[in-house]
Amino acid sequence: MDEKTPASPSLRRQTSSSSQGFEGVTHEEAAEFVIEPDDKIYGTTLYVGHVPIDTRYGVFTCYVFQNLIHKGYVLALAHGDLKSEVLYTRFHSSCVTSETLCSIDCDCVQQLDGALKVIAKQKNGILFYLMQEGRGGGYIAKSRDRMIVQHSDDTISTFEAYAQMGLDPDLRQYTNVKEITHILGIEQAEWILMTNNPDKIKKFQALGLKLKDVETIEIEPCPFNLMYLVSKQKMGHILVQTKEKKLRYKLRHSRVDPFKPYHLKKYARFLHCASYYLPIRPVDNQIIVDEEGLVALSEKGIVPEQTQQLDDGFTLAQLPVNTLNKVDFDPYWFKVNMYYDISSYHDFVVLEYGDLTKKTPLVRIQSESLLNRFPTRDEGYKLKYKRSLLEIVKYGCGIIILLHRDGRGAGLSSYIIDRTQGVESSGIPPDSRDMSATAQLLDHHLPNKRAIMLFNSTSRHSLAPALEDKGIEVEAWLSWNDDVNLGHDVVHHRISCAPYYLSKIQVPEFLHGETSPAPASPTTSSDPLRYIITGIGTSEAHAQYFVHLVKKYYPTRVSIEFLPLTAFTKDLPSRTNGEHLILVSQGLSPHAADVAETWDKSKVTLVTAVTERNKDEKKAQLLKSVREAGGVVVCMPLEDEYHTLVRIVGPLCGYYAIYQHVCPTKLLEIDRRHVFSTLVKAETKVPSAEWLECLAKNSRIVMLGTHPFTSYWRNLVYKLEEGPFISMVRATELLEFAHGPYQNMEHQLLNGVGTCVIFLGCDSHPETLTQAKKMLVGRFPIWEITSSLREDLQILEMEAVLNHLILRLIKKNLIDQVSWPGKDRDKILYEHQANKEKSEEVSVVIEGSKEVANGDDGGDGDDASIFV
Repeated sequence: MDEKTPASPSLRRQTSSSSQGFEGVTHEEAAEFVIEPDDKIYGTTLYVGHVPIDTRYGVFTCYVFQNLIHKGYVLALAHGDLKSEVLYTRFHSSCVTSETLCSIDCDCVQQLDGALKVIAKQKNGILFYLMQEGRGGGYIAKSRDRMIVQHSDDTISTFEAYAQMGLDPDLRQYTNVKEITHILGIEQAEWILMTNNPDKIKKFQALGLKLKDVETIEIEPCPFNLMYLVSKQKMGHILVQTKEKKLRYKLRHSRVDPFKPYHLKKYARFLHCASYYLPIRPVDNQIIVDEEGLVALSEKGIVPEQTQQLDDGFTLAQLPVNTLNKVDFDPYWFKVNMYYDISSYHDFVVLEYGDLTKKTPLVRIQSESLLNRFPTRDEGYKLKYKRSLLEIVKYGCGIIILLHRDGRGAGLSSYIIDRTQGVESSGIPPDSRDMSATAQLLDHHLPNKRAIMLFNSTSRHSLAPALEDKGIEVEAWLSWNDDVNLGHDVVHHRISCAPYYLSKIQVPEFLHGETSPAPASPTTSSDPLRYIITGIGTSEAHAQYFVHLVKKYYPTRVSIEFLPLTAFTKDLPSRTNGEHLILVSQGLSPHAADVAETWDKSKVTLVTAVTERNKDEKKAQLLKSVREAGGVVVCMPLEDEYHTLVRIVGPLCGYYAIYQHVCPTKLLEIDRRHVFSTLVKAETKVPSAEWLECLAKNSRIVMLGTHPFTSYWRNLVYKLEEGPFISMVRATELLEFAHGPYQNMEHQLLNGVGTCVIFLGCDSHPETLTQAKKMLVGRFPIWEITSSLREDLQILEMEAVLNHLILRLIKKNLIDQVSWPGKDRDKILYEHQANKEKSEEVSVVIEGSKEVANGDDGGDGDDASIFV
């Protein structure tokens, strides 16, 4: 066979099936095969970056590119060694209806899934994912095509519909693929192309790539995609199974008469382009049947596990596992309304179900990331969409607005940049979605301007104002997903956004270049500035960090002493000998506030996330009085981080804010971009399976570290105790390990109880670390966490790494972070005010889903040094 231009490559059939039977590439193996391109731009293709994707078939490396002409993304999902002589490949065009909306009127998602499986099984290959919806015509053309074909009862084919619209049968082009092979340095490979389309074979050969062989990927047709596949077969596609006769489906709705696109009267920015009914695959084997359908199930010996009577007289029947393909089921018929926004050039998809006039509809705003279209192991966000479908079907009516290819409005490139170059580099806030446009479309579709919202805790704060602005009344906000109810979504969102919040903390301009803190009033050169600093819980760790930095960089100019809050009793009068008070308290707790009230407020510095807009008047007044007296208030981002038990943003921002204000000149020496990108990459530092198994069984952790890190790491213990509720967490100095903790571990091991060990930043003492490992290897699972950050900032990476561990544990064990054990009862001590002669109850406001409150940009702090 001629390697350059094979005249008739052999055809072998593949079928899409389960993921069992082989193991794909692991994270470690994938990292070894990653290619770092030298060229950023070649031809019309721009290289953005790459990220690993953990799929059901192993880890793929997703290389992200953009077309510089039409600005669309091109993804290259690589598995194994791309330097191999022979690579499996597929040119796959995007399909939002099957890959995102779960429709069953085509074979696209099965071909995507099947191709990835083959590539993983063969170990080496790459799938090119091109944003060429509707054979290159876009979803606007595709939706109008579906409207025409459906109205004709499939007497008009998809290709004939394109001709009616003045479009060629296939508008796709693959120039970017050739340019990507150049950028990745794999032009010389031989290729096995997976396709059913002879025209795609010709276009592949036209690129000048070496075609070794062709394999087809075919699925068994169903009644809802049969005619679409028949039309493809007539155009020459290799589809053997399509020749078999299948029953036609019956549409239970009146078909939409094709119409010319028109502008909405109230919101002319939107062009209504098409409407048609989309068959969506049933969720969790729950099918809609009538009485005849129930009888048919009985005749086949299938007994529904449960049934529910629907408002329209039909029954929702949940079938046993693996029986759905044995019956002729009716899909969920959702009406697609396709809009084009001439302002933003974006497509908007609005799905409708049932009669929206009979009762207040359920509404879901579903954002999407392109990476969610692939068969990833973590299908959390896909499941939220499917759950929305099911809840709307059960309820009887509802609307889903899809912001597809959106990724919270920041786009996929921003996601890649955040993880490769740091959040500061993208310059895009974590949520840039146009909720105003979304609310406008919702206003157009709601007959009574009333809705019941199915929401994520992380999106309500941005969506609610937009709905209110359009006069839409929300009867209820329903967090229907267990993950949302348990607060896992909030924790995950805060972990993702934490680097962004850090990037918003700014050093006051005039501090740049300062070499030492300046006193507020004249002092003699021989008298050091005297400070008392206090805090509790996380804030105690921040206070100890403050002490460490001051003693390290201002050993003679400043005298600083840490006192626990319990040292400030009602018998301890306010200091009168010139000492300044530095009070660290993220939420300005009643205990902390009492201490500040006893002090000369001109000599008070508050480090807090609370602002003067806080709903607690006492807190707001305290901040105001400190500022008016000449004291200092240093604000951290995210004022109300109290919806969940474990804190994410506050601890990180506290450390970083303190570092900025104590060491402004040192900040100029660090690469902020490196700091933030390091935090983003913290999710890749994971313990071994053995370590996690031991933790799940025994719930015991011993953390080992070295000075000075151990003087301010106490918060790591707190978060492991109160987040995933680890039964025993002990933190000890590396050299102290052999003085009790190790012997205790060995004693517990004799009783069958293991202990997990974490080495935190111990690489600065290599000899001691080596000796400690000798004691443990083979007996206790070890997780060593190191950091590339400078010593003073390594605590940030340690916090970030453990945050990801905590998220993993609370999700796995379904640990409730919203209604935690002992909630409200802990207020007995938390709200007891030590400096009051008589106890006074203080109400603590917890706003259910408010994620970013006043002061979230960290810009409310005084333009002054932490040293007054």
